[in-house]
Amino acid sequence: MNQSNFKSRLFFYQHQHFYRFLTTTAITAAIFLIKSGSLPRTSAYSMPSLADKRATAEFACSTCKGPHFSQGLQTYRVPMALYELNRARLVSSMLQELQTQNQSSGGGSIDDKPAVKGLILLEGGKQQTRYDTDHEPVFRQESYFHWVTGISESEVYVAISLPSGEATVFVPEYGLTYEIFCGRQPCKDVIKLKYSVENVLGLSELPAFVAKELGVTVKKDSSDDETNCDGDNNDSSDTNDVKLYLLKGLNTDSGNMATPASYPEMSSTIPASKIDTST
Repeated sequence: MNQSNFKSRLFFYQHQHFYRFLTTTAITAAIFLIKSGSLPRTSAYSMPSLADKRATAEFACSTCKGPHFSQGLQTYRVPMALYELNRARLVSSMLQELQTQNQSSGGGSIDDKPAVKGLILLEGGKQQTRYDTDHEPVFRQESYFHWVTGISESEVYVAISLPSGEATVFVPEYGLTYEIFCGRQPCKDVIKLKYSVENVLGLSELPAFVAKELGVTVKKDSSDDETNCDGDNNDSSDTNDVKLYLLKGLNTDSGNMATPASYPEMSSTIPASKIDTST
């Protein structure tokens, strides 16, 4: 390496660390001002703004502390704050699109419209087996699901509430047989901290959660133990416009369609009028 290249690289690294120092110092000062009351604190019951999410992600990236995603060894550690920022971006884009649709369909300004309510549901990848054997190939998470959550395990769902952006992760509950062969399954509190999400529930709770969020009444048929929806009889103005938003579309790189999230009870508990795959 000649002297000029060495000097240019030294200059780059010195300034890179200097700007990183400035970013960390600025965020630390902002946190101090918020705690001291000089700046307004975000309500505990409201979703932090996109700017707050970005600042948190910047700080976590600069310190490499807190929950993170990594493939081990010498791979990069991606802070979970980055996935929180991704969810904030998703929610912001969805709300803007839905408010624009409401404005074009009903007239008036966006400010005159009530807050958009709904639920985004994404389904993670499924663990496959090799032909008829019980051999499991190395699992790779579905790309969109990983971008939103950073979760690397299979058979997982995530529901993101609109407009709050609150993320609820649904994990399978394998039971004693699984733990005998594979070890103890992490408890929900551990999963919540690991992935920096607001809530973690069992997969069996997903149908009731979605129905409640959409304002759908689920009736239990005692004769055959089947559940049926009664969503069309709900005249509440607060729940009539609440929809379930699912990912569906063509991947132009592969030519394959993204399959919308689904679960066995969806068709019998959620009216088709409540499902949106086009937004």
